[in-house]
Amino acid sequence: MNLPAVLRSDTSVAAARSHAAEQVSGDERVVLRAIQEQGGLTDDDLEVITGLSHQSASARRNGLVRKRLVRDSGERRLTRSGRKAVVWVLGVGRPIEGGANDRPTRPSDAEIQEAEAEIGALCEVCGGETEAIGKLRRWLRRISR
Repeated sequence: MNLPAVLRSDTSVAAARSHAAEQVSGDERVVLRAIQEQGGLTDDDLEVITGLSHQSASARRNGLVRKRLVRDSGERRLTRSGRKAVVWVLGVGRPIEGGANDRPTRPSDAEIQEAEAEIGALCEVCGGETEAIGKLRRWLRRISR
């Protein structure tokens, strides 16, 4: 969910965050409160602290990430099984690029057309379609479905 906030406007961001907070479900509220009280938790921590199953805790946290109430801190912590896991914290804004839950959305038709035009221009500069350009075209077709 994109917050309807005007960039660089603290009042607009606060209003948008307030609106998103109003849309929080019961279990999301439990997860949000746990993260707030602890200052940052992994999904494994959330499972232990809230008593929710791992699937429920991570699904509720995912919802909070989509509402931009929780984000990837960039920190990693070991879980009970000894694996590294994302530490989730409160925060507005986008998840860290390349971090957990930084899931791209499908590009618009206009963005796809623009990319196709840029690939065509690249072909002209390179004197034809190279292997790398071919891979780029295939990737673009795959994400545009």
